[in-house]
Amino acid sequence: MLTGVRFPSQEIGSDRAVVRDWALQAADAGFSYIVVNDHVVGVDPDSRPDYGAGFPDGAQRTAAAYSVDTEFHEPLTTIAHLSALCPDLGFSTGVLVCPQRQTALVAKQAAQVDILTGGRLRLGIGVGWNPVEYEAMGADFRTRGRRIEEQVSILRALWTRQVVDVDGEFDRVVGVGLEPRPPQRPIPVWMGGWSDIVLDRIGRMADGWYHGREWEPDVSEKFEVIAAAAERVGRPASDIGLEGAVELRYGLDGIEKRVQRWAEANATHLVVDPMHAGCHGSEHLDHLARIAARLSLRG
Repeated sequence: MLTGVRFPSQEIGSDRAVVRDWALQAADAGFSYIVVNDHVVGVDPDSRPDYGAGFPDGAQRTAAAYSVDTEFHEPLTTIAHLSALCPDLGFSTGVLVCPQRQTALVAKQAAQVDILTGGRLRLGIGVGWNPVEYEAMGADFRTRGRRIEEQVSILRALWTRQVVDVDGEFDRVVGVGLEPRPPQRPIPVWMGGWSDIVLDRIGRMADGWYHGREWEPDVSEKFEVIAAAAERVGRPASDIGLEGAVELRYGLDGIEKRVQRWAEANATHLVVDPMHAGCHGSEHLDHLARIAARLSLRG
C-alpha cells in the first residue's frame, strides 16, 4: 500500500517558499505521492441562496465550508511545479471535476503534466456536486454523468492514438490528434464518488476508486458493486485500485489502527489529509513533520 499526502490547498496560502518547503518535506518524510484537489471558483451564499439546496448531506457539509473565501490551488499547474521540486514522487488529482471542462484541453494538460512528471501522474476525476460552479464554467450539471463516461473514452483515445475520430453526444473530436502524447499510454484514470451509479461506472471503466475518506464499515460492500460491474464487462476486479484516506481533522489518535483498516481492506493507496486540523500557512510544515514521525514512513 503506497502512502501519499494531500496538498493542503485550502490552508497553505500563496507564499511560494512555504509551498516549496512543504513539498520537499513531504518527499523527505517518505511519502510516495502528493494529491491535489480541485475547485475553480467559490460561491457567495449570500448572493446565491440556491447554493446547497437539495444537495446530499455530504455535499451540504462541504458547501458549508466552501465559499468565495476558500483557496484552491489549480491542481495540474500545481503538480507540474511540485514535480520539478520532487522528481521521485508520484502525483494525483483528487479529484478533477472533469465534466465542467473541455475534454480535449484536459487531455492536453494531463499529457503535458505526465511528461513533466516522467510518467508519474494519476488523473483522478469526478462529476462534482456544485451546480453553481458548473454554471460559471459554461457546462451542464444535469448531464455530468453521461459526459464523464464519454470523456474517459476520448481522453484515452487522445493519449494513445495518432488520429482520433469520435463523434459523441457532447464532444466532436474528429480527424485530430494530440502531440506530444504522454509517457503513460494511457494515463491511469481513477474516479471518486460513493453512489451506486458512480461505483458501477468505476467498475466498468476506471483504473481505480478514489474513496478519499476515512475507512467506513461499508467499504467492502461498496467495492463489491465495483467488482460486479467489472465482471459484467469482462474486467478482473483485481485490476482496479482502491485509495483510502486518513483525515487529520479527526486527530492523530489511533492513526496506526486507521491505516491498518485500509490495509485490511486491500487498499492499494492511502492518502493522508492534513487539512481542517487547525493549521494554516507555514504551520503545515510542523504539522507534516508530526504526521511523518507518527507514521514512521522511513522505517
